[in-house]
Amino acid sequence: MGQDMKLASKVAQLLQSRPDAEFTTQEIAKWLFETFPDECAENRRRRTKRYDTDKKFVTQLSSEINSKFCHGNGQKQYPRVRITDKRPKTYFWSTELPADQEQDEPSDPTSPNPTLDPSPARPHMSKPDSVPLEHELYPLLLKYLRDALGIDSIRIDEKVSSNTNGTRGNQWLYPDIVGVENLTAKWHSEIKELVKESADKKARLWSFEVKRTLNRSNVRQAYFQAVSNSSWANFGYLAAAEIEGTDTIEELRMLYGLHGIGLVQIDTEAPDESSILIPAREKPEVDMTTCNRLVTENKDFHRYVKSIRHFYQTGDLMLGGTG
Repeated sequence: MGQDMKLASKVAQLLQSRPDAEFTTQEIAKWLFETFPDECAENRRRRTKRYDTDKKFVTQLSSEINSKFCHGNGQKQYPRVRITDKRPKTYFWSTELPADQEQDEPSDPTSPNPTLDPSPARPHMSKPDSVPLEHELYPLLLKYLRDALGIDSIRIDEKVSSNTNGTRGNQWLYPDIVGVENLTAKWHSEIKELVKESADKKARLWSFEVKRTLNRSNVRQAYFQAVSNSSWANFGYLAAAEIEGTDTIEELRMLYGLHGIGLVQIDTEAPDESSILIPAREKPEVDMTTCNRLVTENKDFHRYVKSIRHFYQTGDLMLGGTG
């Protein structure tokens, strides 16, 4: 939605109309979708990625709200918009400005005061010992993908690989999680039967590299690991529970411009409130050469591909992964 709908100003408009009332990003996104149907429809039409259900589009709006205010300049534009630390995080319009920002500001949230210049918002940071271990993040991401995005996914365990290429021969080869987006889920049964054996595209493949924390010291290594093991898919992502500092986000955005790998922030306390901070750039075709290598070396990936083939043959998608 971004600039097309002046997203930050419309969020501020809602919050200002209900001072001190708290809303989750999902509630705000639903309000935007219901209040501005024509603008949402036009914005949805112009996007490169097609959101085939209202739920997916609203979920993406929720992610963009989070990105705009937690990692962008939303709070710089509207310092009365506050974000709580609880989970799921909520947004509200404060009737008071911070002490260091007590100056005139426009009452109309569509006209932000350009002179306000608070410190930029920073991503939420927990104490290091409160961040779950990496393997504990897998089921949280699996739940978010299933419930919020409608993506069936499974864990890829590199320990079940054959490692025929010797020690470190398969380094950065396997993603942590792979998924399938069923593009026919809302189709009529007659249409499903019509395209069952056709070459029409019925699914998109997703791949995720998971990390506990991303910061300036590890962000490039983590990102290029995702480039290495997830670029074969239609959508490749780096996912993390903690993202430390706005400079880390800026580095990720720069790398995205070069390589197209997106970013997911995992909410460890409310997985459904996880969000796509940087949408991955879609690859029109899956890299079958890399898939062949993964199938040959890893039993989990072999099961994944076999499930996809079964889906194309029968229309039934049953990955059965829980983490």
